[in-house]
Amino acid sequence: MKTLGKIASGVRHVLNRLRFARGDHYDAGAFWESRHAKYHSDFRAVANSPADACDRYPKQKAQFLKFLNATGIKVNGAFHCIEFGCGNGFWAQVLLEAGAQSYAGLDISPTAVRNCKNNVPGGNFEHVDLGEEHYAPQKPADLVFSIDVTQHIVEEVKLGRFLHNMVAAAKPGGHLVFTSYSGFGDGYVDSEKTELIGKWIGVRKLRWVYAWDRPTLEKHLNDCKLVASSVFWDKTLFAFVRTGGSKQ
Repeated sequence: MKTLGKIASGVRHVLNRLRFARGDHYDAGAFWESRHAKYHSDFRAVANSPADACDRYPKQKAQFLKFLNATGIKVNGAFHCIEFGCGNGFWAQVLLEAGAQSYAGLDISPTAVRNCKNNVPGGNFEHVDLGEEHYAPQKPADLVFSIDVTQHIVEEVKLGRFLHNMVAAAKPGGHLVFTSYSGFGDGYVDSEKTELIGKWIGVRKLRWVYAWDRPTLEKHLNDCKLVASSVFWDKTLFAFVRTGGSKQ
């Protein structure tokens, strides 16, 4: 049975490479659109397993809200937030329930955006590729946040655009909060191949998980100051404040 499982896994990796690989990188838009369309934007589209919906996500919700409060980010009153990578809408609901007056969610997948519009009526959602496009919000945010997204950006030029857009979306004095693998240096966090049969035969994986360490992140965050960080499951949760109002 273990051998059959390895063969099935190897076949999946081969098919993923044929569908989504673009040279040494991957087509993030096509990849995430495929996942959201396949799983109807439920937790399987964005998590490791359906069990995360009952375990990891509720725990992360409590930790995230505690981190915001400890950092001095009060989600109440005329509070506006923008999420980069809204996924299945879980974090949209968290911020709205916490008291945010307005919320805007952006995602690379049109299906994710459409499903969020149906499932989270209190939010506004838009299809944007934030690693490729320039984004200028109609209303700068008190909080621009992104959970479990930066590790799926595998090219630094796209990471730079993504972070540039986060800074541009925050008002002076506003906060940027996001996760990243940290403490490992920059690089892929998974092996290049997956075992197919035995230790001598393997297939190349579609590599779509990358660690960006703090020095690289800060290089792309002009006019921002780190004010807090915390271990967040297997990653680090960072909070920056936008200190200036100069154009990015």
